[in-house]
Amino acid sequence: MKITYKLKKIVTFSMMVMFFTIAISNAVNAGQSSIPVSDGFDFPVGIPNGDGYNHVYGWDFLDYTTEKVYHPGEDWNGNGGGNSDLGDPVYAVSNGQIIAAGNYGKGWGNIILIQHLLPDGTSVWSQYAHLDKIMVSSGNVVRGQQIGTIGKGYNNEYLAHLHFEIRKENRSPNAWVSGWTKSKVKNYYYDPSDFINSHRQLDEPISHEDLIPLAGDMYKNGKDITGTFNSNTNEFTFNGKTVTFGIKGDLPVIGDWNGDGYDEIGVYRPDQDGKSYFYLVTKHWSSLSTKVGSADKTIPFGSYPKDIPIVGDWDGNGKDDVGGFLSENAKFYLYTLDLDGSKAKSYKDFSFGNPGDIPLSGDWDGNGKDEIGIFRYPYPDNSNTNAFYFVFDLNNLNGVEPVEYGNKEDYPVIGDWDGDNDDNIGVYRPATKEFMKDDSIPKMPYNPEPPVSDFSATPTKGNTPLKVTFTDKSAGEPTSWKWNFGDGETSTSKSPVHTYSEAGSYTVTLTVSNEAGESEEAKSNYITVTEPVQKPVAAFSASPTSGKTPLKVKFTDTSTGFPTSWFWNFGDGSKSYLQNPIHKYSKAGVYSVSLTVKNAKGRNTVTKTDYIKVVTKPVAKFSAKPTSGKVPLKVQFTDTSTGIPTKWKWDFGDRSKAFSQNPTHKYSKAGIYTVSLTVKNAAGTNTKTIKNYITVKAAESNP
Repeated sequence: MKITYKLKKIVTFSMMVMFFTIAISNAVNAGQSSIPVSDGFDFPVGIPNGDGYNHVYGWDFLDYTTEKVYHPGEDWNGNGGGNSDLGDPVYAVSNGQIIAAGNYGKGWGNIILIQHLLPDGTSVWSQYAHLDKIMVSSGNVVRGQQIGTIGKGYNNEYLAHLHFEIRKENRSPNAWVSGWTKSKVKNYYYDPSDFINSHRQLDEPISHEDLIPLAGDMYKNGKDITGTFNSNTNEFTFNGKTVTFGIKGDLPVIGDWNGDGYDEIGVYRPDQDGKSYFYLVTKHWSSLSTKVGSADKTIPFGSYPKDIPIVGDWDGNGKDDVGGFLSENAKFYLYTLDLDGSKAKSYKDFSFGNPGDIPLSGDWDGNGKDEIGIFRYPYPDNSNTNAFYFVFDLNNLNGVEPVEYGNKEDYPVIGDWDGDNDDNIGVYRPATKEFMKDDSIPKMPYNPEPPVSDFSATPTKGNTPLKVTFTDKSAGEPTSWKWNFGDGETSTSKSPVHTYSEAGSYTVTLTVSNEAGESEEAKSNYITVTEPVQKPVAAFSASPTSGKTPLKVKFTDTSTGFPTSWFWNFGDGSKSYLQNPIHKYSKAGVYSVSLTVKNAKGRNTVTKTDYIKVVTKPVAKFSAKPTSGKVPLKVQFTDTSTGIPTKWKWDFGDRSKAFSQNPTHKYSKAGIYTVSLTVKNAAGTNTKTIKNYITVKAAESNP
């Protein structure tokens, strides 16, 4: 498979393991207990020569200051004067070990004190005061390493400047010279500039081993160009342009750090303050000035002082990641970077090759992901040739055949020389300073296996409208994708974004395929979409709502608006916080029930009056009015029974009956009538009879 346009192009560039071992041995190692030997001195600002800075008038070495002391050091200020140099870098003047770093209060502010071991076995101490920021705390430093920034002293008591001393003895960090004579100050302090100028280290002529070959697509034209890194001067050179970046002991890396298609420079700094770091520059090569002062991204990489750095796009996201190769046991450690490129996360680690091999990385098959390889010299043993080994699949390290190329004194370099999206091999020959390239090696037919479908989504639940980002995580390099989102919508994008507009649970299916086959993955009820939360409206039902004691009633919440809490009052002094409780009424009576529901938007209460009727066997009772009178006599009967009857049967004694609770009856004939009432409920039946209860008299005749 070929990718029609490769958005990024990275190459890892390696030197001979011996060179890396030498370079790493000169790097910062905060964990070592011995003080490194000084290899010369540079100035603490405007390195190496103090360019852009000057001594503050009246505060040079041995000036008699306004504080009425002989000044034991130098005050450095930017040429712009005032606070123009606030925040500017402050550098260690030589290799050494940090003795103190901290805030020493009024008159000093932040101080760093470093001990430097000279080749003759004696020591001097450099002091840096009034700092704004302290960037080191303990361990060893190297010449030219940034250790802090220029400040204004304790609580901004001065204009910005650096107070700098070189001491002959180890005094306390904030030691001062009040009352000292000029000769006494000279016994304990050096003139800083004089000392540095007399202990400068001139760069040695560049040897072949000082140049590390590099390659990268520095201009985003799809082809890599070659360049070099000078390990003595920390100079990157491409296409006739030279840029200085880093400090002595750094190892160069080239990669597309932000996925914009341009390769950029960076350095790997092993074992600084107990950790190693990648310092990356994200600005394009064409826009860089001749010197880069600081990195755009700093990536902690643990403590791997013997690692050779390696760079590659391991996950195929278009941005380069980092890693290391421990040559002594031939083990790779690959890490991927997060979205903003500031943190590294372990991706894979594995052993490949032999101790002493040089690591390589490149996109050997044009699939958009970088793989690894190794360079072995000489191959075979005692020959005059080298061998490249290429891994085309990080999950399958077996069956790798060597490719012989170059002479044993050559160094490997990897790049896409012809712009076909495949990386190829090359070598750099130090003796002639020539690059030799082969744009046909390696070549391997792309024989994909059937893919295995897999995916993830975020978020997987939420309110309508729910916007979900789906990410293809299929193995086997699929070339086509078909998504079914479960709501009738589909997509053929690799990692689509889909919006669900209706509430529900949705099963999502991804079918992937390539020329070798296809695979389908379905995740049931994977996406849950709910309506936005609104203030709830309380509602409920119950069954049964009447019956004899003890009465067990099941209450069912039918509220709307997605309540999250419930409060029931059953009317008999009992309460519940369940959504659908069951309650037992132990005493007869008529009970009103209320339900209060609540969510984030508010609460609501509904009350059903006399909703639950709990009964015992009724006892029939009644009254009537009037109980006597002339024909026709209309009588109002009133039920006064207890026990909550549900049915009534009246017998008025004149062969008439009624079934209402409180009937009215008219007697049409004179007589004395016996009345009975039978009441009934779920608990039983009872009858009450009152004999001769109603007296009806005949109407009087007219004379």
